[in-house]
Amino acid sequence: MMKIIDKFLDILSPLKIYSLDEESKIYAELSVFADEFDLIYDSLDEILRESFVFTACGYGLDSIESLYTAPFSELEPEERRGRIMNRLLTSDEDLTLSAMESALNAFGTEEYKITECVKDSRVIIEISGDCTEERKAYIKREISKIMPAGIVVWTLFYGISWQSFEDKNNTFSSMDSLNMTWEEIDEQKS
Repeated sequence: MMKIIDKFLDILSPLKIYSLDEESKIYAELSVFADEFDLIYDSLDEILRESFVFTACGYGLDSIESLYTAPFSELEPEERRGRIMNRLLTSDEDLTLSAMESALNAFGTEEYKITECVKDSRVIIEISGDCTEERKAYIKREISKIMPAGIVVWTLFYGISWQSFEDKNNTFSSMDSLNMTWEEIDEQKS
């Protein structure tokens, strides 16, 4: 990018009215102006960058998240942008399964199952994994915002995911071979 001082010199040089060598007073004044213009330009550039989801990295993402999703400041900007875009693509007029999945992704849920019960006008959303009470309340509140009033939504939270359960690879035979009582198994877990 061309510096502001260079732009000033390019504009004023052809006029040949001013002495523009680096020791002149005119050059000194132009340098001061150019430094201030550089600050203004950098500030405007940052404001413009933070105003759009695709380019925001800091306070712009925080502001947009506060409007549309929960803050995910611990995540990388690219992942935060993806969650915001998922939420922006979901509206209360779009009641498809893919729209619900997009919304759940935007809320930060990774393992979930959606069951539609058309006959009863009900949707059951089962979310696996650790969630704080605050997070559960947030997810329920956001889901209620996008669901039409006539649809009953059951949101169920499970503290353990099927994947983590399967990763333990505990079969009945493997547990029985330990020759432990129920109390001993419970003590081993804690």
